[in-house]
Amino acid sequence: DSGMTELVARNGVYDSKKEVITLGDDVYIVTSGYKAWLSNAIVDVRTSNVTSDKPVKVEMLQGLLKANGLKVTESGDLMTFDGIVEALDEDS
Repeated sequence: DSGMTELVARNGVYDSKKEVITLGDDVYIVTSGYKAWLSNAIVDVRTSNVTSDKPVKVEMLQGLLKANGLKVTESGDLMTFDGIVEALDEDS
């Protein structure tokens, strides 16, 4: 997704040596293609990759996905879900 991404969290720590931001306590990500709710997230500033090893919920046009974790790569174009993945359509 080449558009703007909004990323909001209750707290975060930036490690300038590793160029990583660790976000916690309810992370919310909004892009033009999806909205995601995460318990925590690690953002690699160099690559813009986002990972979470806690339960996530992602709302897309096609419906809602829940998973045990997630990795967002390729500037948001690729999402890989970990653990048990549950897909719900709009009618669920």
